[in-house]
Amino acid sequence: MDNQFFILPLGLKASFRQLYLGTGSFRYSLNARYFKGASDMSEKNGLFPVDDGDLFFESAGDGEAVVFLHGFGLDSRMWEPQFKVLQSTFRVVRYDFRGFGHSSLPSHARYAHEDDLNALLSHLGAAPAHVVGLSMGGRMALRFAAMYPQSVRSLVLADSALDGQTWSADWQTRWNGMCHAARAGQLAEAKRLWLEHPLRFGTRRSILSRTAGPHGCGL
Repeated sequence: MDNQFFILPLGLKASFRQLYLGTGSFRYSLNARYFKGASDMSEKNGLFPVDDGDLFFESAGDGEAVVFLHGFGLDSRMWEPQFKVLQSTFRVVRYDFRGFGHSSLPSHARYAHEDDLNALLSHLGAAPAHVVGLSMGGRMALRFAAMYPQSVRSLVLADSALDGQTWSADWQTRWNGMCHAARAGQLAEAKRLWLEHPLRFGTRRSILSRTAGPHGCGL
């Protein structure tokens, strides 16, 4: 099957409602067995060890694989409606990037999100996959497709960030201020600045408040 690429230029404020296959919320519950350690990890869910870290992931269903990559300030919980609906037809995979959700924080060692995804899909035997990414997840999907094209069946990008895009001076000022606060350990201030950003997801503040912090600065 030839690689297929789809770009969905959805408006940021409307993207969640348009992208969801249902009207569900961000309801999510964690099972304690997810966090027993790598020795108890199954193919369905758990912590997958990568260089100097662990990735929290979930997998369900059978068939061609569909992997979901979350946006900045979010985690894999955002894909709950799609994860439930599509597992009846596809093998669905979702996971938290390093520094987000229940994955480990980045260390000083060099790493790349596209390499993490390749390692996870290889471990699960889920490549090639349909790769779906929102915002920052779209950027990582593009990087993954460029680095590992043989592992991509199709690419779906929603409000994707793009490497090489020139941001406005106002954007850079706001972003740099948020990153400075985050690197200084001032997570409450970093979250406040992000929530005040013009492109914030105002109706999803509760999700941001539950993330470990904005560790995507400099990606």
